[in-house]
Amino acid sequence: MSLKTLWIDPVDACNLNCIMCGFKKQHTGRNRINLTDLLHLLEEAKEIGVRNLNFGTTIEPTLYRGLPRIINKSKEMGFNISLITSLSFIKPEAGLFKAFTLIDNLFISIDAATKKTYRAVRQGADWSVLMRNLKELGRFFRGEHVAARFAIQKKNINELCDFVDFVSSFGFFREIVFDPVNINLINKNYASVAWDYDDLLLCEDKLNLAYIKAEEYGLKCKQYLTVDAIKKNKDLLFKKGYVYFLEGCFRYLFDRRFPKNNPCNFLRSNLFVSPKKQVFPCSGAYRENELMLGDLNQSSLKEIWGSKLTNKLKEELAQGIRQGVCRQSCSTFEGQMHISGN
Repeated sequence: MSLKTLWIDPVDACNLNCIMCGFKKQHTGRNRINLTDLLHLLEEAKEIGVRNLNFGTTIEPTLYRGLPRIINKSKEMGFNISLITSLSFIKPEAGLFKAFTLIDNLFISIDAATKKTYRAVRQGADWSVLMRNLKELGRFFRGEHVAARFAIQKKNINELCDFVDFVSSFGFFREIVFDPVNINLINKNYASVAWDYDDLLLCEDKLNLAYIKAEEYGLKCKQYLTVDAIKKNKDLLFKKGYVYFLEGCFRYLFDRRFPKNNPCNFLRSNLFVSPKKQVFPCSGAYRENELMLGDLNQSSLKEIWGSKLTNKLKEELAQGIRQGVCRQSCSTFEGQMHISGN
């Protein structure tokens, strides 16, 4: 399989302190990929057939100085671009909003429908700044694909329908992505974020109502199988290599254990590049600083992708042979990206 998607986080910084974030220890603000090096990485990626670039998996990408230039260059080179941002910057870099219009899939993480909940969930964020930036974004977008993200947790579970109303009021959003918080990313200090089985059933009911309201507004919603459908089709889903389910519910539904022999095909076509230019199979491995496949300061992207180490891990994961972080928890596999055998 060829490398199709490159996940790049060019700076290890975030200006918020979200209670559900599993990457806080990575937000040191000490590392960033040099702009020249990042442009060179784009050239390397293009040469070996990469089609998709994803920015902002573990950090706030707008804190990277030069992001507008990177977006413009990526689009000029023909990449499909996805980017996740909280839109919480106080002063945007020149040309940033215009560059946003070049992004094929722009995801804005908001997670609340009210100022009170927003401040509780996204600690350090300013509601007035968000509102200002959303209104400014609306001046540039006229039908392009923009999605609002909502990480469902105990503090905001009662605002799902209100969030649909809130998003629709801006007129430029085309989709809402509801992502129940993955309990594997939650530190014990954030127990109020995690779920129990009753929460999952309540979430399912509220999600169904939110989906109905979204359809009335003409908004798309990321669809998940219901809890009952997941349980009923568990064996079939595993056999085919598909996992579609409410992210975070897995351990509560299936004895709180992830099947050790379940295959993961993410590495068949994806790589994650950290702010230190280290290459990992995914953001989860980066979070735990495990399974590093190479260092772009020492090797080319092509060399790392074709290395014996990468191919060995790729084969092991495809066979369900898991090691390290892959045996403990896996936010990448457990639903958010909806990994399939394709």
